[in-house]
Amino acid sequence: MREELVLKHMVGGTFIHTGKDKLAYTVTTNGDYWEIAIHLSPEVDIQKILKWNRELNLSLFQGLNDQTIKIWLYTKNKIVQYNEQNRLLTIIAESRIEYIPCNYSM
Repeated sequence: MREELVLKHMVGGTFIHTGKDKLAYTVTTNGDYWEIAIHLSPEVDIQKILKWNRELNLSLFQGLNDQTIKIWLYTKNKIVQYNEQNRLLTIIAESRIEYIPCNYSM
């Protein structure tokens, strides 16, 4: 299964796209929330991500056969943390919507 993580500004550009940037990340379920941990490269502008932390849009795209599943993860409490020493960005998402985008095309 192919998987890519995309972190964007709600109405603007893309901060991270693991299909292009090849960054290591994990998504862990912890009961009522999901913890997304992304190891950043020096090229990622963490200051922009932290500046817009209340307006982030985080999606996982999982490819199964010829179908892509989109999992939209979003935060209610806007928990975004950055460990500078380890270059580790952690986002806590309390909600999740999973769907197949081609089922909604017009």
